Amino acid sequence: MALTQVSFKDYFLLTWIGITPGTVLYVYLGSLAGSLAMLGTGGQPIAPARWVFYTMGLLATVAVTVYVTRIAKKALEQISQEKPM
Repeated sequence: MALTQVSFKDYFLLTWIGITPGTVLYVYLGSLAGSLAMLGTGGQPIAPARWVFYTMGLLATVAVTVYVTRIAKKALEQISQEKPM
């Protein structure tokens, strides 16, 4: 950031937006792994409806992560075409 003319506000906000989907994905996968680990310990079985929500949550998280990544890639390509290095 120090080598660019990006303001701190823009850097902070856009970094936060860019990091959030990946963080949510990792937290979700960790939660899901914990639930799967409980199956092997003889804990309470997970209801089928809960598996549906796990699956929907995983798909939604992956979709948002891919969507934000594509938007960021397009923005970076556009910026790199406007300002040659």
